[in-house]
Amino acid sequence: NTNFNQTSNIASSASTTYFSNLGVNYTQPLFRNFKIDNTRRQIRIQRKRLQQTDADFRRQTIDVISQVQRVYWDLVFALRDQQNRVANLNLARENLRQVEARIEAGAAAPLARAEVATELATRETDVLLATQQVSITENSLKTLLLRNPESPQWSQSFVPTDKPVLSLDSVSLEDALKDAKDNRPELRRLQLQKDINAIDISYFKNQTKPQIDLNTAFSLGGLAISGTNQETRTNLFISQQDLIFVDRINGILNKIQNINPQTVVPPITNSEILIPASNSPIFGGFGRSFQNLFRTDAPNFSVGVTFSFPLGNKTAKANLAGARIQDEQIQAQTRSQEQIVIAEVRNAVQAVETSRQRVLTARRARENAEIQLEGERRLFDVGRSTTFLLFQRENALTNARNSEIRAETDYNKSLSDLQRATSTTFRVNNIEVDSPMDDQ
Repeated sequence: NTNFNQTSNIASSASTTYFSNLGVNYTQPLFRNFKIDNTRRQIRIQRKRLQQTDADFRRQTIDVISQVQRVYWDLVFALRDQQNRVANLNLARENLRQVEARIEAGAAAPLARAEVATELATRETDVLLATQQVSITENSLKTLLLRNPESPQWSQSFVPTDKPVLSLDSVSLEDALKDAKDNRPELRRLQLQKDINAIDISYFKNQTKPQIDLNTAFSLGGLAISGTNQETRTNLFISQQDLIFVDRINGILNKIQNINPQTVVPPITNSEILIPASNSPIFGGFGRSFQNLFRTDAPNFSVGVTFSFPLGNKTAKANLAGARIQDEQIQAQTRSQEQIVIAEVRNAVQAVETSRQRVLTARRARENAEIQLEGERRLFDVGRSTTFLLFQRENALTNARNSEIRAETDYNKSLSDLQRATSTTFRVNNIEVDSPMDDQ
């Protein structure tokens, strides 16, 4: 603590006195505020809050990535569903061509044309609905990925490049729970909140102690008088009172001389005197006062101890009690959040396993539907089946294919949900996020 103090004092009508002071004061708490004070408390708390902000950012980023992944796989399904509907429509067109040929050859009644045309119209409707769903899903993905609403990419088509994957290995529930406890930002945030409250408890507990401070001070003083350091001529008596006094003395001496002429008493004269110049550095005015600060011929030192014993100190005790209650609330919130995390992880692991089994069963159903359609087509070609039964087999195969791709995309969506539940999205997708506290 450094203070500069400049004052002036009129010592007389002919000169001005200048005083300058430069000092340092230092206070060292010895009991209260020794290990922690409000400044250090706020610094520690703000660091923890910065880490909480980082945890919130990671949680929001994971949610966005998971949402993008889910919409991405919905787009994959929509495109595959559209392809299956188009393939089924082409089969209906081929059937119509064959029926037309049979009618012209007289091998089939004209009524068969209406049955095929009806099925063709139904499948065209399915293709239109599938195309609409592709557009809706694609727009949903663009909404998540594109920042600018005027971007030219809104007029472009998004074509997924990744295909659904399937792992035959089961997911380890224990590993998933461990990853969630280590990585979930919600648990990280509550732990940081607990650390913040621990800082408050330490601070408020310290504030209940008596205050004992060691105070030290060091200062330098500078003194100067205006004017120059030159010789001065003046009279012995200057003031009006002195002159009156001298006149009275001389009057008394004259009376004595008149009474006794033989007594010679010389009168008092106001002689001129010369005051020679001195070597003192006191002359020079304002600037000299600052120069004299550093002569160090008159430093001032002081050391003292201050004691403060507040009676009751109810405020600090109340704050400490409130912080301890807050700690219990944070512990309860942590237990509740841990239960929520465990439930989410268990549900995500179960969803992955269920989706994996669905893929396997859907594949078997699709393979059997292909065999059934091939057999039904052979029967139709030899006249032992009807168009109605053939259409049923074709539609069944289309539905089986859609069920398979739906199961595959649901499996990949469940993997994304598992990554979100365990907060391993960054690690699995090779995403690096710099923490604001990494460099500290």
